[in-house]
Amino acid sequence: MSLGKNIRSLRIARKMTLEQLAGPAGTDPTNLSRLERDRQGHSTALLNNIAATFHVTVADLFDDSRIQSIVDKIEGRVISSPADYVAIPGGGDVSEEDYVEVRRIAAAGSCGGGRLNHFPEDEKPLVFRRDWLAKKGVSPANAFVMYADGDSQADFIVDGDVVLFDKSKVEIRSGNIYAIEHPDGTKIKEIFRQIDGALVLTSRNPDKRRFPDERVSPDQVSLVRVLGEFVWRGGG
Repeated sequence: MSLGKNIRSLRIARKMTLEQLAGPAGTDPTNLSRLERDRQGHSTALLNNIAATFHVTVADLFDDSRIQSIVDKIEGRVISSPADYVAIPGGGDVSEEDYVEVRRIAAAGSCGGGRLNHFPEDEKPLVFRRDWLAKKGVSPANAFVMYADGDSQADFIVDGDVVLFDKSKVEIRSGNIYAIEHPDGTKIKEIFRQIDGALVLTSRNPDKRRFPDERVSPDQVSLVRVLGEFVWRGGG
């Protein structure tokens, strides 16, 4: 991992948005996002503020194993709405008859400008009830989850949400949400197909200045690869 990834891991584990951390950190969401992606330097004051917000030391922020241990303790066993859903980072003492591990990929699905990672390595899986997945019409073999990153879909999917997708459904149906591989990286987008074959990758956030829609022309559509169709989100 890295300093940026460790900060992001703590922020997501604490269910904080970029805006919520940026305030006490003494920076703005854009600079914080760049720091999390290791695309920006940092001052001692900034790291002190971030460490204080998370109740850790600055040294902890550079210690991968320490951060992972903290995150594991924070996440623990999470039972969320709906009541028949359960997610347990890294598995747990649950019945294999009732529960199944769902692949969790290391990508953060960008609900913003994109993140450069091309269906990367797996992380610790989440565990879901088999009957809940069946009600959703999702085979465990086709299910995968990732964390949302950013707020372009903020009226529905917010930064830090866990998002479940079905990789068997890759045919685009206008108005549905998909995890996609884009030249700019992994994204979570609502997609509309136009009559000429072009795609419009929409942002549900009403702030179109920060989160403009993107039109992909027919001759560029092949550059967009659908990873799976949205099934469910949980979190904020």
